[in-house]
Parts: sequence; structure tokens; C-alpha cells
Amino acid sequence: MLNKKLIAQGFAIVLSVLLAFAIDAWWDRLGEKDDERESLLTVQADLEATIDLLEDYADVVARISGASLSAYRALSSYVPPSARDSISDLMVASTVRRTMRLPRSGYTGLVSTGALRLIRDRDIRNQIIRFYADAESLQEIAEKNSTTHTDGHLASVLIRGGLMLKRPIPQQILGLPLLSDEAIRERLGEEFRHRSDPLWDFPPDSPEWNRVRSALLQNSRGTQTNVTGASLIRVQAIELHAAINSYLMSN
Repeated sequence: MLNKKLIAQGFAIVLSVLLAFAIDAWWDRLGEKDDERESLLTVQADLEATIDLLEDYADVVARISGASLSAYRALSSYVPPSARDSISDLMVASTVRRTMRLPRSGYTGLVSTGALRLIRDRDIRNQIIRFYADAESLQEIAEKNSTTHTDGHLASVLIRGGLMLKRPIPQQILGLPLLSDEAIRERLGEEFRHRSDPLWDFPPDSPEWNRVRSALLQNSRGTQTNVTGASLIRVQAIELHAAINSYLMSN
């Protein structure tokens, strides 16, 4: 009788221990699920900001690329004196650069804390990793294009080479307000007229003109590459946002 009682007590103790372990495991899984959800919501917020930023970036850089191409096209033939100021504005606008900085605090947190492993869906996890790798690659390419073609070649030929005089860019050229330029133009006054650029003193078939044409065309190519890359990454961001949203809705 005593043995049966001891066995029953022992069984009860073992059962209570197992039950405690089960409760702890269930509680841990519940906590991990909450952490997973919170992490994915943070990534989603970053993606929403990224989608808006890339749309704005692509729009502005497309205008810069268009300014370079328009100036290149105009300089392929004779430019009458009456059109030179507007072409000069296009060339100066071509030297504007737009830096791409995409938010990634959510993904950085996933990696640094090890929370990436909490994402149970392997496809979602891999899609997140792939997106941020592609986004980082795009930013490096865009920065290299801007540094090489805009800051380097074009600005060197036009501005630092003394062929063009730096001037405030009219808002309508790029379709966005450059506040410092607007302030300078306002302080100079409407009656102020900029000096003619030294470039116009050279004959159209001179080496100076050929360098300018080459730099404008290359800048248009580089900036258009940035626009294309930004548009592709934006599509990936939209697709990833939708995939995460679908996953959260079903879990």
C-alpha cells in the first residue's frame, strides 16, 4: 500500500515538473512569437519609408539625368546667344547630386540581436536578407556613380575647369525648390544678370566643347543607371512589404 502511495506521489511530482516545463516552453514560444511580430512590424515601417524615399529619389535623379541629356542634345548643334543662359542653367543643374540613404534600423536590429532566427517562415527570412543585400549594393553603386560622374568628371570639367560659372539653379529646371539657391536669387534681385560663361568663348569644335559633351552624356548615363536601380529596389520593397503583411495576417 505504501509503495503504491509513493509511486503515485512520485508520478504526481514528475507530472508537475513536466507540466511546468511545458508551460515554460509554451510561454517562451509565445514571447518569441511576439518578438517576431514586433521585429517584422519594425521592418515594415522601414520599408514604407524606403518606398517613399526611392520614389522621390528616382524622380529627382531622373530630372538631373534629363537636364544632362537636354544640354548634350542642345550642344550637338549651334546654340544661338539667346538660348545660352537656359543651356547654362541645364549644365549647372546637371552637377547637382542626390545622396541615397535608405532606413534599415529594423533589419540592423534583427541581425545584431539574433532575432532574425525568430522569423519562422524561411522564405520571408531569406527575402528580407536578399532585399537588404540588394539595397546596400544599390546604394554603393549610386554613390560611386555620383562621385565619379557628377562630383568628379562633370563638375571637374565644367565648374573646377572654369568653363562654367556656378549660379543658382531655377526651380523649374529640376522641379524642386533648392532653398539656398532661391535665397541667393532673392538677395541678388531680379535685375541681376550673371556673366556669360567662358565656355561660350570657345568654338563649337574645340576640345573644351568635346570634353563638356562627353561629361554630360556620361553623367546622364550614370544618373539614369541610378534611377533604374532605385525603381527596381522599390518594386522589391513593395513586394517584401506585401509578403510580410500577408504573413502577419495569417499568424
